[in-house]
Amino acid sequence: MLFLSVTSPKDKALKNKKPADDTKAAILTAAKKESITYPVYVDCEDKAMKEFGIRASQTHIFSDRAGKLVSPVPEEGSGGGLLHILKTLK
Repeated sequence: MLFLSVTSPKDKALKNKKPADDTKAAILTAAKKESITYPVYVDCEDKAMKEFGIRASQTHIFSDRAGKLVSPVPEEGSGGGLLHILKTLK
């Protein structure tokens, strides 16, 4: 299973007022502070956000063992959505 967490794009089109991804150093410092131990993908140009059509931050993306991507799940308001996704992964 792949777990990818995507955070605050600085893209003006998404009207983010508090970007968290303005520099690679800022991202890695925040990850260390939060004790994140999984690999961190740094995308300061928001290419992944645009490619996947992500409009909420923080968003989690999962893939199953076959590599099939599961719909992105926004962290805020995901409630049972995130739990449902985790239960359906094979």
